[in-house]
Amino acid sequence: MTVKTVDTSLDLLDRIARSEQPLGVAELARDLGLPKSNVFRLLATLVNHDFVKKDEDARYQPTLKLWELGCMIVSRTSLTQVARPVLEQLAATTGESAQLAVLNGAESIYIDKREGMHPISGFTRIGTRAPAHCCATGKAELAFRTNEALGRLPEKLPSFTPATVRSRRALARELQEVRASGVAVNRGEWFKDVWGVAAAIRNHTGAVCASIGVWGPRQRLSAALKTTQFQVRAAADRISTGLGCPPEFLLPTERSDL
Repeated sequence: MTVKTVDTSLDLLDRIARSEQPLGVAELARDLGLPKSNVFRLLATLVNHDFVKKDEDARYQPTLKLWELGCMIVSRTSLTQVARPVLEQLAATTGESAQLAVLNGAESIYIDKREGMHPISGFTRIGTRAPAHCCATGKAELAFRTNEALGRLPEKLPSFTPATVRSRRALARELQEVRASGVAVNRGEWFKDVWGVAAAIRNHTGAVCASIGVWGPRQRLSAALKTTQFQVRAAADRISTGLGCPPEFLLPTERSDL
């Protein structure tokens, strides 16, 4: 047995959360087949509980409260449990900080991390977001997403350093290489002298669900790039296997492939 008002409120929240643009009362009422007065009252409740906010054009969009709750749930999922010892080993073997990330739209969100012997102090924290088009973890996941996901990015991409990929078309070409090698590299594209290497993680269905990577100064990572790529790929495969990923979805991790 369900409570109709609760059902309707959750349907309303789900519709707002999945929309790429803020939505107005009339549009929500039409989509859900409800009177505008009912939608307005439900929206007021969601706003009061900080799940939704109203902008200056009287349109509604989700707040970060959904993300905060999602982070709490993620911390208890098998992904972080399976990844934690792998993160620790990757940080120990590379000497660099290792991060676990999930793609959220145009951003990569770091949900867990372990410091290596040579951490970059204060560079990333759990909950930090990075532009997906210019960080290794973001590109590692974008490469295996649908064309629709790439299409949501603007044609002209935000630039942070001279090395940042500046167009969606150029990014698409790079992602083809990532798909072939299974490894994404950030060569000082977000912060000038910081490089990153990352690989995608797959779940029990074989679908990409996260990424694992390391950050480090350009001098160290560029000198050990081939080895680091192999180590990161192997770490991603260990987590994928731990999540039940079928072997056929995993790329070969022979050093000669990198």
